Amino acid sequence: MSVLPSLQWEPPKPYAGQGVPLINSPALVVESACKLAKVHPNDLVCDVGCGLGGFCIHAASLGARAVGLDIREDYLESARRSAEDAGLGGRCSFQVCDFTHPDFRIPEGASVVFMYLLPWALELLRPCVYGAMEQLQGCRVVTFQFHPTGWLPQEVAMFGALKLFSLPCLKAAPSAKSPSSSSSSPGEGMMVMTPEEASQPTTTPLRLQDCGEEEWKQPPPLDDPGAAPVTADWDVPSVFLNSMD
Repeated sequence: MSVLPSLQWEPPKPYAGQGVPLINSPALVVESACKLAKVHPNDLVCDVGCGLGGFCIHAASLGARAVGLDIREDYLESARRSAEDAGLGGRCSFQVCDFTHPDFRIPEGASVVFMYLLPWALELLRPCVYGAMEQLQGCRVVTFQFHPTGWLPQEVAMFGALKLFSLPCLKAAPSAKSPSSSSSSPGEGMMVMTPEEASQPTTTPLRLQDCGEEEWKQPPPLDDPGAAPVTADWDVPSVFLNSMD
């Protein structure tokens, strides 16, 4: 498992200058994501853009080994402390990396990949994540709130807020793109892609502004007492509470 050599890499446009804010996933989302992916003790899970490490720590509590990747060392240090406090430091590894770097790869052997990222980041990572599923049969990918464009999910939870993807499902995607508004099965009624298309980045990646953010600024260090980090803890709508029995 390699750590990227440099954090000074400037990604090519249209990705240059974009970022992903720190948003703490509610405990229900983390628990539901692990349940959707059927995380078990033989898994190696990877959270790309792990922030404060909540997903990794919960997966480790289920017996899995967990790797959290983030560009912010202060976030990772907080994640390490939380894992140690939970008695799970030995099952969690948190590493600094830049997923916009051309050498970035999903850690070898990862059987579950979790991503709570903005659309531009998901599109950038599409070939990398598809490659991870090709390298390890049975690799499952779970995304929250934002999802890879055109990928047909194998399963959904929390009314579509969480989606599970697997290679067999993507390879079985129909070649005809014929969305149907009357379909009720998971993933149906969507614009789907052929396997060849699914492994490639989209030709028109979304910008941060497309997500409703006019401007994104790098959050201050967590230990800076004079500035509040750009974080967002949100209450889970009551309609979600009974969606994962």
